Amino acid sequence: MFSAILPLPLHKQVAVRFFPDLMSSITSAIRRLGLPVGIRSYLQVKAQRPTISLPELRHPVRLRPHTTDGLVFKQIFFAGEYDFQPPFQPKHIIDAGANIGLFAVLMASRYPDARILCVEPEPENFGLLQANTTHYAGIVPVQAGIWSREAHLEVVSEGHREWSFEVRETAASQPHAIPAVSIGSLIEAHSLPVIDILKMDVEGAEANIFSDNFENWLPKTKMIIIELHEDWLPGSSTSFWNALNRYQFTHTRLGENWYFINEAL
Repeated sequence: MFSAILPLPLHKQVAVRFFPDLMSSITSAIRRLGLPVGIRSYLQVKAQRPTISLPELRHPVRLRPHTTDGLVFKQIFFAGEYDFQPPFQPKHIIDAGANIGLFAVLMASRYPDARILCVEPEPENFGLLQANTTHYAGIVPVQAGIWSREAHLEVVSEGHREWSFEVRETAASQPHAIPAVSIGSLIEAHSLPVIDILKMDVEGAEANIFSDNFENWLPKTKMIIIELHEDWLPGSSTSFWNALNRYQFTHTRLGENWYFINEAL
């Protein structure tokens, strides 16, 4: 089905990297998906096909031609960015910064009994997220930003593309204001006893999310998958590391993502 990358020796900090720049996309696709499926999928992405099917997904996914959607697809389904195997069966997943829902549909196909909250603030991304997840009963799309508290945000898209949108706090009265929710409020609203997997790619908003009000949900989180943005937003990861160091998390690295396991759960 898919190659198990985790569990790795999580008592150590290990840098494990894919090198997609050293191999073509078609080579990556064939290595992960096999010869016929890999070639077919590669050609479909290269041709900017708006709908792509894969054997590991229960339903086809839609991509926007001439956008970064194809690149995100290749990272996940060719390079295997999320090919991990948690040491438990996930039932409660939060996808913070869900983009167009590709991680969510992968998780829903692997774990059909899981409930997956997909949180995405950008309107066009959210519309395609809804389309891609509509046939998965366990996926719940939430149009909002993730923040440390209840607030309103605006999307800052200058200089960014479809997969990369920053947010900043704004007044609720502003015409394009988007509600922001805390992870604690998501847990309460959806009656989650724990978070089995928290996947987070929030373009630097981790600086705010882990600065305050994490004590009621971080100890209940079994696994965190996060892309940190310290390289282009210096200081954004400081609050994250400070928060994680208060608990019994061990970590490893896979490509751009850090993986954390809560050893207390």
